[in-house]
Amino acid sequence: MKIGLALDYPSLDELFLLKAMLGQGITPVLLYPYYQGENAASLHKLDAVINRIQHRYRRLRFSEYLSAEGIKCLNPFAVEFLCRSKISQKKAFENSAVTTAPWMLTEYPLGIMENNDMAWSQDFTEKISGVIGKELGYPVVVKATEGSRGSSLLSFRDRAEFIGVVSSWNSKKQAEAPRSLYHNAINPEGLFIEQLIPHAFDLRCVVATKNGEVYDFLGTLARVGASEGQVAKNTALGAMPVGVEAPERVKEIAVNCARAGVSYLHTLFGRVPEHALLGVDIMPRSEDIALRKEIYQLVQELEPVYSDCEQTKQELGQALESLLKSYGRNINKILGDDIFERVLAAMDSAFAGFRLDPGYIRLSDKIAAFLNKADLYAVELNARVDFARMMRTLCSPKLHEQIVETALP
Repeated sequence: MKIGLALDYPSLDELFLLKAMLGQGITPVLLYPYYQGENAASLHKLDAVINRIQHRYRRLRFSEYLSAEGIKCLNPFAVEFLCRSKISQKKAFENSAVTTAPWMLTEYPLGIMENNDMAWSQDFTEKISGVIGKELGYPVVVKATEGSRGSSLLSFRDRAEFIGVVSSWNSKKQAEAPRSLYHNAINPEGLFIEQLIPHAFDLRCVVATKNGEVYDFLGTLARVGASEGQVAKNTALGAMPVGVEAPERVKEIAVNCARAGVSYLHTLFGRVPEHALLGVDIMPRSEDIALRKEIYQLVQELEPVYSDCEQTKQELGQALESLLKSYGRNINKILGDDIFERVLAAMDSAFAGFRLDPGYIRLSDKIAAFLNKADLYAVELNARVDFARMMRTLCSPKLHEQIVETALP
């Protein structure tokens, strides 16, 4: 069996997928469609393709090309299409009665002048701020409709803060302004606002499905903030990862979110995807400020221990960058490289120590207590799941093998 692995900027995730294929007796074929080009004849010789292109729009277009050629792809075009837009995902959740934060879409409060300076209208901004207060109530968060990793996420406590922030960008350069406030490539649909859900962490769950019939819950990672002000809980923005033994109610809503997405795609395209792997983000709501503060305190106390993990992650990233230059784009050679094996072992050791630290165990127990009290809200679906650094080491050690199994015809 031959499976293609489509790449642009190879990372540790793709190395583990390559390792999983080799371990299962599969012949991996590396594809770099935006560097060397691929023709349909060669692609039709593959049993399936795992699309791991990082660039979102290139990944979308390559999945479209594969779908048009009838080539099996994880994830297929329809899934990439759904996961591109927060608006589409909200519609999918609502159509299937999955609980999600109240939201609205309205006009941008900032415009762009000919000299690329930002411009605002006080009357118009005051009108928008009033509509937000009436429809949702403050506090709220504003997100780019096609943004990812918490990019340009803003929170507003009240109407005055919203007006003040928008006005502060008047006459500033476009490149400096938050992209969630004006029309641009990652925010093409309007001002997207959600009611702010009080939470100390969010959950990244992974769900696999085949033919919209079998749904497998593959694991979950809590991404924990260090304060109330840390609204975006992405680990790339400083949140702390904690492996979670998900209670059944978390598994249920994660699977329901995936079902909602599949059902929506059936409505749009008349068919369900043959197979899909989805990152499902869930927000546990709790009004218990004392419990949230306990979690923040535990995170702050644990940060010196977690810093070792961060250091080894950086060292691994630097080593991979150097090895990619040495071996070109032939990532097969990296798997057997002594330097790679050494820095990978160092990172895995750091995360193993992190998991065994008493502070980590206390934080994990506190998160479990939080989940027992919290209401669960669907946030969004993600088509490209990062897993090799944190999910693999903290909660789902065989996830790379499960991803390959999901891709199999």
